[in-house]
Amino acid sequence: MRKNEFNMKKNRRIDAGLAVWGLLLMLLASTVYPGDAFATQDPSAPGGLSGVAQEGNAPEDAVPENPEDAWKEGFYPVPATPPVDLSYFSDALFIGDSRVVGLMLYSGLTETAFYAEKGLNVNTLLSNRLVLLTGGNKITIPEALRKQSFGKIYIKIGLNELGWRNISLFADAYGAAIDRIRELQPDAVIYVQSILPVSRKKSEDSSIFTNKRIMEFNEAIKKMTWEKDVHYLDVYGGMIDDQGNMPEAAGHDGVHLNKEYCLKWVEYLIRHTVRNYEEIRL
Repeated sequence: MRKNEFNMKKNRRIDAGLAVWGLLLMLLASTVYPGDAFATQDPSAPGGLSGVAQEGNAPEDAVPENPEDAWKEGFYPVPATPPVDLSYFSDALFIGDSRVVGLMLYSGLTETAFYAEKGLNVNTLLSNRLVLLTGGNKITIPEALRKQSFGKIYIKIGLNELGWRNISLFADAYGAAIDRIRELQPDAVIYVQSILPVSRKKSEDSSIFTNKRIMEFNEAIKKMTWEKDVHYLDVYGGMIDDQGNMPEAAGHDGVHLNKEYCLKWVEYLIRHTVRNYEEIRL
């Protein structure tokens, strides 16, 4: 009996030892060494069917699923900042379409320059004679920019281009205009304002002036401002109701703002400023 008991104990010790060795072998088999970092990688991954990265074929840093959206990682609009007083706009110039004409009429920015007219678009921005001189003659915006320097330039166009099929063409032309303005005013801080929303009724009744279309154009404008390193103002986001539309009370036609909402527009601008080109990117 004692021998049998001894053999039983011995067998149990052997079984336990085998179990320990088995566990160790499993751990060693599952260990991933540096050279096998991609051993479980999909066969289509860099390194070929073996899944192991070969010399000269090392995987690059991760990139966005859509490379065209890479700009979004470094883009952000001008954030909310402590408010400035209206004297901040005394050396400013506003360029734009009929909505900017309304801002000129109702904003109270009496010391600010406005180069704006109804129907202005990216194709006529630099060619239309819209700047009125003292003698009654009119000159183009580039001609006017050669005569006077500004500390800040606010640009807002895009409403009259919503019918364009090719948004990229619009963005490219807009970028070229920015380049020309910067060439003529190298010391000015350039703000590009988003296209403002329209009312829900206008958006539903029109096939062109829709908030969906405006958001698509604004996305292209954002990318352009990132490429040109100018400041984007998301005025669209500051002028919508809880349904994402321009409030019905904001204007009689669902597009152009009345005095109350032009003042809200100014309120947004005084709370979204930068002091120089570098500050916003620090």
